[in-house]
Amino acid sequence: MIKPYALLVSVLVLSASAASGVSDNAVVTGRTATAVNAQRAQTLTADPEKLTLKGSPSIGLMNANGEAVSFTAPSQKTPLKETEAGSESGSESETEPETGPDTESDSWTPIGTGTMTDTILSDFFVGVEPSTFEVEIEQNDADPNTYRIVNPYANWTLPDDDVVYHDEITNYLVFHVYDDRYVYIESFNTGVEFVDESYFVVGDGYFVKVTNNAGPLIENYGLETIMENMPSAFATYENGVIRQPAYFLSNVASSYSFFSEWAGELFYANSGGGLTITLPDAVIPQTNWVSLGTGKYTDDIIYPMLGILEFNSMDVEIMQDADDPTHYCIPDPYADCFPTLTHTGRGLFEFYVIDDEYAYFMEFNTGVKINVEFVSVMNVRDLILNHGHRAVYEKYPDSMLKYENGVITAADVFEGTYPVIFTLDGSYIYNSNPHGRFRIEFPDAVQEDPYSWESTGYITFTDDFLASFFPGALPACMDVVLERDTDNPDHYRIVNPYLHWQHADYRHVAPGLIEFYIVDDAYAYFPKIVTGVRHDGEILEVSHKVMDFLNSGMALEDAIAVYPGAFAKIENGELRASSSFDCDGDSLPVFHIAHNDAVTPVNQSESFSLKLPEDIPSSVSTISGDNTRPAVYYNLQGVRVDNPASGLYIRVSGNRAEKVVIR
Repeated sequence: MIKPYALLVSVLVLSASAASGVSDNAVVTGRTATAVNAQRAQTLTADPEKLTLKGSPSIGLMNANGEAVSFTAPSQKTPLKETEAGSESGSESETEPETGPDTESDSWTPIGTGTMTDTILSDFFVGVEPSTFEVEIEQNDADPNTYRIVNPYANWTLPDDDVVYHDEITNYLVFHVYDDRYVYIESFNTGVEFVDESYFVVGDGYFVKVTNNAGPLIENYGLETIMENMPSAFATYENGVIRQPAYFLSNVASSYSFFSEWAGELFYANSGGGLTITLPDAVIPQTNWVSLGTGKYTDDIIYPMLGILEFNSMDVEIMQDADDPTHYCIPDPYADCFPTLTHTGRGLFEFYVIDDEYAYFMEFNTGVKINVEFVSVMNVRDLILNHGHRAVYEKYPDSMLKYENGVITAADVFEGTYPVIFTLDGSYIYNSNPHGRFRIEFPDAVQEDPYSWESTGYITFTDDFLASFFPGALPACMDVVLERDTDNPDHYRIVNPYLHWQHADYRHVAPGLIEFYIVDDAYAYFPKIVTGVRHDGEILEVSHKVMDFLNSGMALEDAIAVYPGAFAKIENGELRASSSFDCDGDSLPVFHIAHNDAVTPVNQSESFSLKLPEDIPSSVSTISGDNTRPAVYYNLQGVRVDNPASGLYIRVSGNRAEKVVIR
């Protein structure tokens, strides 16, 4: 009988079939209680035509169509190697590493007890969490950079009686350290046997074995070539700590670094990238993180991948490295989102901000899991590893995250077609940033309001903006707080006017604002109307046509004289507006919502209104009625013309406007 913890849903493992990393469609299916699909992984092959050979600093990028493009780093200004934190380490070594699998001997010396954090079997057995346990480590006498763990799972806790560890045989996990920077972990047998009586297996097929997916690449092309052109195929080494990423990247594909084999089938392994080995004398660096406070993170990674169009801004803690002011992190950025999905607790977004100009990240584990943990990467990740972030920024500035005044954003594509960020979900590459709404706001990014506001109390706001925009929606009356600028009694605002707006499918999810000015206790215009309601990934904003005239340079008094119907009007203490107005014979909407390259007129039933308090003081601004002042000319679009040539114009003199023909 199959235990629930052993059930795995189907998953597709991308296998590095070519040296460029292109998947060879190695389909691997997990077991279910009703059916078994025993498809085998296809043979891994390599195509030397697709690999950038040693001696050339060019490496691949992926575009949105899965096509490769080459990159050559600037050679004069920047080094070709750079650490993850961004500090240059000099020129690249041109010598083949002296150590490797072929130089080791059969003589080993125990060096003590280390630790291993397992994310191999924790991926294989559903319901089993990663754990850290002690392991015995030996060093090769002929090759001091080669090590092995003796019986790596001897101290692993068995999850069930059907899982047996065989201590009567000896298994080894062998790994090689190169340049105190990279590590290659060989394929190995865990020594763990899982017996499922529904399977008939000959030999040792019940043993869970682990395969390094980069092995065929190294075997075909050599260690140095893969290390230069595909560094993410290796684990990292620092001060005796070895960390194995979940995936490695190349020109046009991503591949699991490891997969496990059981009963002739392959399964994802180390999907969250948490496999870690520490040597006995390891110095585990502890980053001294200092909290900067609460900022905001706008997701454009998981939401689109799950088919969710309602983008969400989340409150997150932003921390800074006390020893490196360019180094930041957001622990578990999705901790408060997706309650229906599995959270691993290992979410981390670690990034760097350079020169208050651009930013990049080298690790982004979302901490959200559906069979596998979602991991996001930048398209230029390998370029940064090989050539340094400054060289990449010089060549492809739009491939980096943008930093400005405490806000980090990312475009959807660079160079016209190459996705800036994409997500690895265990089965395919997904361009998960199609809207370019990825955004991080530091705690100090909130700009101080230049105005001083005081509350005038509650008023009634009747909506006909969203009511006109959404089919079937009806005008709604809401009680809102009206605030007045203490320095300008003509200036008012309503914060979050749609906070209590009700709709079956849409809701207020972001800050909203209605800002308006009153002129002569008779007219009103609205520089800003932000609903705070999202639709198809965008916050809906309402535009007042009057602002087109004012922003083009038309004087306020002239706009009222020429286009009085475009303004909202105040009558009997209530501010209302028409649905349209006359503009040189054309009927134009007073308010509209621009969305998805379409303009939708709103306030079509003319139900929009603001019931103003009785004690609002008279305006201090007035419209000049002096007809003796020099005439001002505008074209029919409301743009001022100081020296009109022949043609049709609108002449404004005082409070009088008329069309004139200049010949």
